[in-house]
Amino acid sequence: MGAVVVSLLPIVLFVATPVTLAQSPAQAALVLTIAGEEPVLAAAFSADGRLAYAIQKTIERGELWARGAEVYVVSLDGKEKKRILRADRFREPRTGRILSFQIDRLAFSPDATKLAVELTPRQGTTEVFFYKSTGGEISLGGQGNSAAGYGVAWLGDNSVGMLEEAAPPRLLHRVFVVRLEAGRFVPLFRPRLFAAVAWLAGKEEAVLVERDENFSQPPRLLRGNLVSGSVTELATGPDYLGGLRATGDGEEYSYFAGQNKLVRRKLNGEVTATIAIPFSHYEWLGTSGALAYLEPEKPGMQTGWLALWNPEQAERARLLPDERIKNFWVAPDGKHVAVLTAEEIPVLKVYRLAVP
Repeated sequence: MGAVVVSLLPIVLFVATPVTLAQSPAQAALVLTIAGEEPVLAAAFSADGRLAYAIQKTIERGELWARGAEVYVVSLDGKEKKRILRADRFREPRTGRILSFQIDRLAFSPDATKLAVELTPRQGTTEVFFYKSTGGEISLGGQGNSAAGYGVAWLGDNSVGMLEEAAPPRLLHRVFVVRLEAGRFVPLFRPRLFAAVAWLAGKEEAVLVERDENFSQPPRLLRGNLVSGSVTELATGPDYLGGLRATGDGEEYSYFAGQNKLVRRKLNGEVTATIAIPFSHYEWLGTSGALAYLEPEKPGMQTGWLALWNPEQAERARLLPDERIKNFWVAPDGKHVAVLTAEEIPVLKVYRLAVP
């Protein structure tokens, strides 16, 4: 899997400087559309060219109803489709009543054989359930197929990194690793608390933003070893605002240091790029050095247009100038992107990208 980030800082709204973007030449071709009466909630690409997606589903049983979700894995040509999770999967033990839940995140393992489904019950705490990507549950050492926590990310050895809440509402986190086959839960870096974590692709390491519980000290950027539990300080300073991400090759990391200032650094601290994009959702496109980001239609809004920053070009450009979106997901190799349209019932569309 490509670089994964968990950055759950308090929401900070910036008044971004309006920027007029160039219209991109034909750099995206539509390859798959997933539309229906049920809204799409989340999506994720596998390394072997498949897409997992979750749709909201309402189940009625007489006067009783539940709002759940179903998860499917589909090939990008749309010819092969497999249901992984049914909306009636979870029931109240005593009465058998179907329980409501919301799916927050999907994540494929690096070898594309496993799928993590992060969900939150209507009443309860977030858990991550593990499935084979072709269907069927994965047992965690004979102790069920789920682990309590959130922010799931697959590591290089097919174990997963996860977070648990240290300061509500998810302002600070503790880190742990789940070894799936053994069913082992390994806490790391205690008693340190973190505002954000970026798991380095293909490595047993992460970049972490350490904060004290009162947020009274400047943030500290650390490099953490997920095997030994040791940490190395990368930088200390007040310029970190959010958006921590590792690059696709796991050799660098990036974060926002201003409302229109994204900083990219090597693991030794060297700054390799300073990029003028708005404070918003962004993703590195594989190892190309280019990135896709959400250009908000108005300051503080969560909808807008998918835009491209390419180090080989002088100006930024909209990838899909006619498509208003509310979220997007990038394939591990950066060659496909799935966008969730900003419609009353959002539609999921997959595009092939013609970028480096």
